[in-house]
Amino acid sequence: MIDTMSIQITKTSKSKLSETDFDDLPFGKYFTDHMLEADYEDG
Repeated sequence: MIDTMSIQITKTSKSKLSETDFDDLPFGKYFTDHMLEADYEDG
């Protein structure tokens, strides 16, 4: 079970949302402002 209270959250200081052209989203060119990184054990 994951202890959600121990997840560290660091918000971005400037979102890329306003710079994103949603009518032209080529794969691998635009990336999300945030991500979740998790270490796991036993597969």
